[in-house]
Amino acid sequence: MSAAPAAHSARTAATRERLYVAAISLFGEHGIDQVTVDEIATAAGVAKGTVYYNFRGKDALVGALIEDRIQRLVTQITEAPGSNDLIVALIDLLLRFVEDETEFAQLIVGELWRPSSRWREQLFAIREQVITAIEGLLAKGGWEPRTPYRTTAAGVLVTTLGIGLDWRVYGAERPRAHVAEQLRLLFDR
Repeated sequence: MSAAPAAHSARTAATRERLYVAAISLFGEHGIDQVTVDEIATAAGVAKGTVYYNFRGKDALVGALIEDRIQRLVTQITEAPGSNDLIVALIDLLLRFVEDETEFAQLIVGELWRPSSRWREQLFAIREQVITAIEGLLAKGGWEPRTPYRTTAAGVLVTTLGIGLDWRVYGAERPRAHVAEQLRLLFDR
């Protein structure tokens, strides 16, 4: 690949990231349906046409944003090494995700359980990817839960997201390690 296409690709990725960050912030404050493409462009410091150049519109931006952020999480899970303290490492990984992406985590949790969400099918499919990645990590690490891997994976995901969001919204002064230890006790064999 020549330098010009690589530079263009890097610029496109940087622009998309600015749009994602602006959109997450606005969606967290006002809700997805209340935010316009104009507001996203202004918050990102770009022209409205830039949004349409990168995405067909707000719905396409939201879909790409969900895919981008969840794919990052799935990659972290699948690349995590199996270890003796696997459940501790997994809980910490998920809590770091919630800590780094609090507004996004609030967005997906809210949309996943909202029956009329336009992104429900996409979120369900992505939820399945995350649960499958967690199942794989549990199996790779030799962790033997008392329930089927699938049930344990879903339980760890949903419980950690819920308690992690509660921590970030209502008790952010507590150290992540304290929250992780409380969660570990829930899944202690």
